[in-house]
Amino acid sequence: MRRGETLLGWALLAPVLVLLGAFVVAPAVLDFPLSLMHYDLISGSGHWVGLANYATLARDPIFWEAVGHTLQLALGTTVPMLAFAVVFGLLLNRRLRGRAVYRTVLFAPYVVPLVASSIAWIWMLSGHGFVNYVLGAVLPVRDFAWLDSSAGALPAIMLMTVWQFVGYYTVLVLSGLQHIPAELAEAARIDGAGEIRVAWSIVLPLLSPTLFFCVVVSVIASFRVFDQIYVMTGGGPGTATITLVFYLYQQGFAFFNTGAGASVSVLLLVTLMGITWLQLRMARRCVTYEL
Repeated sequence: MRRGETLLGWALLAPVLVLLGAFVVAPAVLDFPLSLMHYDLISGSGHWVGLANYATLARDPIFWEAVGHTLQLALGTTVPMLAFAVVFGLLLNRRLRGRAVYRTVLFAPYVVPLVASSIAWIWMLSGHGFVNYVLGAVLPVRDFAWLDSSAGALPAIMLMTVWQFVGYYTVLVLSGLQHIPAELAEAARIDGAGEIRVAWSIVLPLLSPTLFFCVVVSVIASFRVFDQIYVMTGGGPGTATITLVFYLYQQGFAFFNTGAGASVSVLLLVTLMGITWLQLRMARRCVTYEL
């Protein structure tokens, strides 16, 4: 019976394993030799060039610009997104009238397709769009075309990304809050602790495993942002919103420089592995599983 259950389990996993192997694992493994080749995607032929692709990237100023934009995007989306998620999670964890409605409204943008929401944000970020209308009430912003400005395009991408995904991280934070024993907070209040003290000394430490997971997922996702840039700006104006993934797309599928695209992919993989390793090291000091 145990052998039959094992065979049944592998049979149920087989379709997913085949798909992951064919479309995730195999391309990732093939990236390494491909990054050491000059490969013609049209003819399917190539020759070894060693580290020449990496040397070309190191001399390309647009590549370094893409690195800078990617880091700005990671910082400019992760920090506000998690801050809003904590605030919204604390509010929605209270007994509010219509709490289910607020949760639904906050989570709704996450289920909207990225292409559809990107098109909607193109309209809202236009000169006479909704964003300028709202900001115009408190700031001297009139007819500012965000996506046509080198200074405003990347912040506009950040704004749209935060709006799209803050509901997802709020749900994660809310789930973490609901697993914190209510007795701890009640005992602290009985001892005279205020709400701010309770949140800082009890809620946030016990929420740190959830926040750590959110940080890891958010950083990885911010390094992989592509859809909204492709739809909203196309990497422009000029090179103002080119990120590493968009630079990879241009090299591999627009310029058919497959070797350079593969080398960017390898560097991106190594970078994310390094960042995740650093986060795991920091988690040993910052993450609290019990008080």
